[in-house]
Order: sequence, then structure tokens, then C-alpha cells
Amino acid sequence: MTELAPQKPTKLDASEIIAHLTESPEFRRNHSEGYPFQRLIARSALEAAGMDHSSELPGIHHDAAMEDKFELDPDYTDAETALNAVIGLMPGFVYGMEGIRHDKTVGRLTRAEYVSMKRRCAQFNHAVKALIENDKSLNAANVVSTVTTLYGVLNRDRWGSDRNGYEQEATQFKRQFEGTVRGMQQEVLAKQIIQEINRACPLRDPATGENLPRVSVDANVSAQDDIKGVDMYVTLEGVTFPIDIKASERTAQNVREKSSHPQSIITTGISCPELNGAFRVSPHRAFKAAPAMLEKLYAARQEFIDKQAAEQARSTKEFSLAA
Repeated sequence: MTELAPQKPTKLDASEIIAHLTESPEFRRNHSEGYPFQRLIARSALEAAGMDHSSELPGIHHDAAMEDKFELDPDYTDAETALNAVIGLMPGFVYGMEGIRHDKTVGRLTRAEYVSMKRRCAQFNHAVKALIENDKSLNAANVVSTVTTLYGVLNRDRWGSDRNGYEQEATQFKRQFEGTVRGMQQEVLAKQIIQEINRACPLRDPATGENLPRVSVDANVSAQDDIKGVDMYVTLEGVTFPIDIKASERTAQNVREKSSHPQSIITTGISCPELNGAFRVSPHRAFKAAPAMLEKLYAARQEFIDKQAAEQARSTKEFSLAA
């Protein structure tokens, strides 16, 4: 049996990405309509990612809400589409990130404002994750470097001549985004390991003795799910429940201590240093990690069932008292 040659690693280049975008029909049209630079780049990228172009009122920029609410359709997304979405959603992500920082350091936002900021961050993160999911050869350091450079392209002018102010913000952006990418490494890896459970720990059909799939996973969650801490939905032996993947056991334990569903907060058991910048491990390594992951999923499944039963009992009791 002939082995397939390994995929040549993709190396993203921010200069090439922007140059390609500025040659697009979307860019030329938006440039003719007079959009300022940041929105010109972002809007053109979103249109290339699938956002409808509204031309009812040429020259009147009335459709910012459409840009603000854009979300990728995971069923119709490839790596190029996801990359365009990353560029297009960058301004909203920066706005959301700075808003959340304001809430923590300057003054509290209203609940609605905070949720709005989290939604912007979630939309951007979903685009980055879609890019990673659609190109198995990407390297974490290259993703961080490229996105940080794109941040500079879209945000440098905000600081004018204040170079130190810009450098400080760019460094902070990179540090925060590195943490985000580490989390995404673990999410993509968790999906790989969960899918490997069906090979490592299959169910047996009692009638035929054939192997049956035990588990399935859906990582295409909404921005609203993301705000609630849901990274993916797992269906294990007929029960579907959410799980939250953390980058390290230390982080997971800190979150579990404050959570009402601690068993759903899961780590892969494979550290980021072991990944060496990759977003996946070999099938053999994933196979070895599958049984331990299955144990964690059974615990999360049982916790979910127990909570559902408790909520049902509480609702029944409240109904009885009201009657």
C-alpha cells in the first residue's frame, strides 16, 4: 500500500494576504465607495468570506450592523474563507477585547454591553478555529505571528505618532492571542482524540459482533455557546452534552472550583509543549489518549444526566406547589 506524501506545511504571510485582498473585486468596489482604510480592508474581507454586499444606498455606510453580526457558516467554509473572516472580524475582536479590559480595569460594563463584547471576541475566535480546522498543516507560532501582523496593519494608525503606545498594545494583543491559540490547539486536539475513541473503544453489536461508533462530536458551536463556555457538544451512547476544553489541568481545576458542572471541564492530557506548535498529534498518539478521554466523557455525561433529572424534579415540585 502506497503511503500518501505528508502535506506541505502552510506558512501564512500577512503581506501576501493583504496584497491578495487589495486585488479583489470586493476591495475595488468598497474603495470606490469611500470607506476609510480599516473598514475598507475589513469589509472587503468579510464580503470575500461570504457576507452579502448591500448596494441599495451607494456611498451611505448604513450596513455596519451586518458586518458586526457576521458569522461563518461552518458547513461552507474552507481555509481561504476562514482567513478572510479572520481579517474582517479583527476590528470587532479588538473592540471587544478592549471593552472587556475596560470592564476589568476602569469601570464595569452593563450586562448587555459585556455580552456584546464577548460575542465579538467569540466570532473572531471561531474564524481562527475554522482556519485551523481547515488546514491541518498550520503551525501555532506562524498563526500568532501572522494575526499579530494583521493587527498592526488594521490598528497602527490609531496611535498616530505614539509608537510606544502602539508597541505596548501590540505586545499585549500578541500575548493574549497566544493564550487563545494554545486553547484552540487543545480544542482541535480534543476533537481528534474523541473521534479516535470509536477506533480505540468501539461498541460491539450483540447480534453481529461488528464494531459500532460509540461517540460523535460537534465542534461547530455558536458565539452564544462560546460565551457560555461551550467548546463542543459530544453525543455519547445517545446522550448529547456540552464540554469545555482547557489548555492545562491547572486552568481546568481553577475553573472547576467555581463551576456548577465541573466534570464537563476537560483537558486532553497532552501538553502544549508536546505538540511543538502543531494542532494535532499522530493517530497512534491520539489512539493512546482515547481511553482516558472516554472516562472523562462518561463522567461529564453522568453529571449532565443527574443535573437534567434534578432540574426536572425541581420543575415538577414547583408546578405541584403552584397547583
